[in-house]
Amino acid sequence: MLSHHDRQELQKIEQWFELADPALVESFRRGSARKPFCPRLGWVIVADVFAVMMVLLASITSSGALVFTSLATIGLAASLHVVRAMELKSRDG
Repeated sequence: MLSHHDRQELQKIEQWFELADPALVESFRRGSARKPFCPRLGWVIVADVFAVMMVLLASITSSGALVFTSLATIGLAASLHVVRAMELKSRDG
């Protein structure tokens, strides 16, 4: 709980912001949402290439750990594709 003096000081600060930068005050009142995460195309391609390399390496060595890692990498790449497609679709309307 703030004291009476603290509340008065906060009101002075709010009034100063309203006079100094009304656009900033309006953006705070509107409560603009953060932009959702959209992976860049370069990172999606890097994930795809890495997934393919892991699958090839796992199939050549027949290593269980590499098979698991390649499956996890394929899942990551696929999820990046889905997130990117959903974000681009929502941007287009």
